[in-house]
Amino acid sequence: MNKNYNVVEKFLKTADPNESLASLSRKLFLENPKTFTGTEHARSYLRSFLNLPGKEKKILSIPDGKKEDNSIYEIKTAKLAILNDIHFPYHNKKALSKAIQKCIDEKVTAILLNGDVLDFYQLSVHVKEKNKPSLNTEVQITKKFFKDLRKLFPNIPIYFKLGNHEIRLEKYIQSKAKELEDLDVLKIENLLDFEKFNIIKINKYTPVKIEDLIILHGHEYPGSGGDNPAKNIYNKTKHSVLCGHFHRESSYKLKDITGKSINCYSVGCLCDLSPNYLPFNNWVNGFAIVTTEKNKTKVDNIIL
Repeated sequence: MNKNYNVVEKFLKTADPNESLASLSRKLFLENPKTFTGTEHARSYLRSFLNLPGKEKKILSIPDGKKEDNSIYEIKTAKLAILNDIHFPYHNKKALSKAIQKCIDEKVTAILLNGDVLDFYQLSVHVKEKNKPSLNTEVQITKKFFKDLRKLFPNIPIYFKLGNHEIRLEKYIQSKAKELEDLDVLKIENLLDFEKFNIIKINKYTPVKIEDLIILHGHEYPGSGGDNPAKNIYNKTKHSVLCGHFHRESSYKLKDITGKSINCYSVGCLCDLSPNYLPFNNWVNGFAIVTTEKNKTKVDNIIL
C-alpha cells in the first residue's frame, strides 16, 4: 500500500466520523503538511482510501440501511407447469381440471402456483357482498386442492409464490389486528399446511428464474396491463418474462441489438371469468408449461 494511505488510515482511526469530507481533508493536510501538497491532495487520498476494496467508509456513524431480500429464486427442472390466478373459492373447476390433466399428460417435473391461488375476499379492502364464502371456506378448499395435487404428483416439487391476493392476509393483520402479527399460526405457510403437503413458499416480490426466463406474478410491476400485458411487462423489465395477474393471454417477441431473442408472455387465469365486480371483460382461462433445453426455454402458453 502507498505510504500516503498509511497516513490516511492512521488519521481516520482518531477522526470524528460525523465530520464532512471537506473538514477531514483540511485536518489531514494540516496534520501532515509534508505528506500532502494541500487540502485537495489530502481529499483525493481520503476519497481513494475509502473506496479501496475491503475498506469501509467511515464518514457517517449511522448504521447500514435496511435491505429487503427479494433476490431471484431459481428453479432447475425440465418441464415446469405454471398455474396462476385460481382465486379459490371463485375457481373454474372445469378449466382447472383441464390444466391438471394436461400436466399429467405432459409429465411435468415441477409445478409453480404463481400467485392468487386464494382470493381472500373477506380480507380485501373492498365493500363486501352478503353471503360470500368465509375465509375458512377458502382455506379448506385450498388444502383439499393441495391434497389432490399431491396425490396426482407425489414426487415433484410444488412451489407457491405469493400474489397480491395472498398479501391481503398480511395487510389485514398489519392494519386491523397488529397484535396478532407475531403468531406463527397465522402465517400463510402454516394456515395452509405447506409442510404437510411439501409445498415450497416463494415470497411476495421474489422473481422466479428458470434458465433464461423470469417468472413474475405480475403485481410486482403495477400498471403493466393495457392492451398487451406481455409488451408492457417487457417495457418495464427489458427481459424475457412470463406473468399472470392480468387474466389474459398475450405475447411479445423481439431481438435486441446483439440478436438475442427476448420473449414475454402473460398467461390466462383459472378462475371464474365473470365475477360480479367485473362481469364484462376480456379474460381467458389458461396456464403455461415451460420446457427447458440447453439453457433455453420453450413456453407453451395454453388457452383452455
